[in-house]
Order: sequence, then structure tokens, then C-alpha cells
Amino acid sequence: MPARGGFRERAFHAWLRRSLRPGRGVAVGIGDDAAVLRLADKNLLATTDSLVEGVHFAAGTAPRLAGGKAAGRVLSDMAAMAATPRFGLLSLVVPPSWTARAVRRFVEEFEERLRRHGASLVGGDAACAPGRFVAAAALLGEPGARRPLLRSGARPGDLILATGSFGGSILGRHLRFAPRVREAIALARRLPITAAIDVSDGLALDLHRICAASRVGAVLEAGAIPVSRAARILARRTGRSPLSHALGDGEDHELLLAMRPSGRSRLERLHAGVGVPVSIIGRFGGRGVRIRDERGRERPLPASGWEHGSRGAR
Repeated sequence: MPARGGFRERAFHAWLRRSLRPGRGVAVGIGDDAAVLRLADKNLLATTDSLVEGVHFAAGTAPRLAGGKAAGRVLSDMAAMAATPRFGLLSLVVPPSWTARAVRRFVEEFEERLRRHGASLVGGDAACAPGRFVAAAALLGEPGARRPLLRSGARPGDLILATGSFGGSILGRHLRFAPRVREAIALARRLPITAAIDVSDGLALDLHRICAASRVGAVLEAGAIPVSRAARILARRTGRSPLSHALGDGEDHELLLAMRPSGRSRLERLHAGVGVPVSIIGRFGGRGVRIRDERGRERPLPASGWEHGSRGAR
């Protein structure tokens, strides 16, 4: 945890929301996975993310893996909005420890990952400085469904859906995850999806975020949460439960969604066409965020997960 007076990501975001006034043409500003901008008669979605050596990837990581992760993070933000990625920008701060070849490998993989999802790298910047390698990526897109999905659309009674599985990402998936761009668009087009978020900082923490944005409570069913094989392996090393890893590890980059109950039967028929398992893991409603065990006992669910602080490292 950072020292008193240090930088805290959550507090900084709250300050931004209080301090900045959306300008003309801003349909959705700070507080979601991407901004929604109104240009003429179309919506433009914009997101940005940073990648820091020693925080988001270890020194000595293959540049291609790091470049793929930089692209994957902004692609996953677009997925959370059910958006189609179009144009990427990339700015780099390169220290002396990185060779020209390593930088090229990083950019090549960044561009390749965008291209797989129909987007292209159109510009950016590079500077040299001592210290750590830093990449700042931006991605522009357009709605892939009828409207962008927001964090604020969940309502009492909506089902909580999750793609894929959770936990143990540090064993390798944090560098090799698959952004759920196509899956999100397919779900948003065919089901009554009301809200979504990219689970980057932890299932529990990001559920708290969607509940706060929607002003609704939630109950997770512990037995329904898809716990990854990596979480079970990691649990044997740490002594923690696989479920605790699934709830709080972060960097899964799966999607957490809200869906009207009327979509349940369609979801069951859709599974084969989505390309990734989609689980019903709870329901929105009630007061606070809670988790229910397989005996039906409920307890409060803390907002466990990753939050950047001035003394943190990831």
C-alpha cells in the first residue's frame, strides 16, 4: 500500500470525475472502459492504457510478449464496450537497456495483435530516457452492436455473466490472454446485455466497480465461479484457496456482464457460437456485494484485487 499522501488510482479517478466537465460531443466520459464521443452522426470510442517494465511485465520478458500485452489491454477495453477496434496509436519511452531490435519486436507484435482484430497502427511517438521501458497505447473504435455497453446499465434482477475462467494469471496468462472482442460483440448483438466491464484488476474489485456505476448490489454464487487451472496450481504454492485467487488475482482480461433474465434460454443456445465459455455466476440486486457458498450462506465480498499506488508493483 502507498504511504499516506501517495498516489492512489481509485482516488485519482474520483478526483478526475469531480473536476473535469465533459466537453461538447462527449456522450460518456471518465469512468468507463472507454470514452464515447459523438462526431457528426456517429459514435467514436477511445481508450488508452500504459505498460511499464517492472510493473506490468518483468525485466527480461520477450519484447513480443510485452508488445502483445500492450495491445491486448486496449483491445480488452474495447471488448468491454462491445466495440469494433479501428485505429491504434503507440508512444514509447525507451531506456538504454532496450536495443533497436527489441523495440522493433515490441511494435511488430503490437501491430499484429491489432491487425488480428481488424485495427491498424496509425502513429505515435518515441523518446529515449534512462529508467524503465514505458509504452502508452491508445485505441479508437466504433460500436460493434446497437450501442456501446457501459458499466452503469445493470439493474436488480439482471444475471451476472462471466467469460472464460479466473485466477492464476501470473503463471503466464497475464502475457498471453485473448481479448474477447468478437465474443463481446456476438453476445451484445444476440442477448439482452445491459452492462459490461473488462476484468483487469480482479473479479471481486471489478464487480464492485460495475455495482457502484449501476448503483446496485450483487450476489455471487461461489460454486458457479469458473476457477482456472492456473489458480488451482498457484493455490498449492501459496496456501490460499483457488477461489480467493479467482476473485482477486487480476489480469484475467475476461468480461463481466449483466444480462436480463429473459436472455437465459438464448444464452444456452448460443454457447457453441460464441467461441468461449460463458457462465452465469450470480445476480444483481440487494444491498452491497456478497458471495454465497454452496450451503447457501452469504457473506460480504471485499473489493479485493489490484489497485495502483505510488509504492505498488505488478
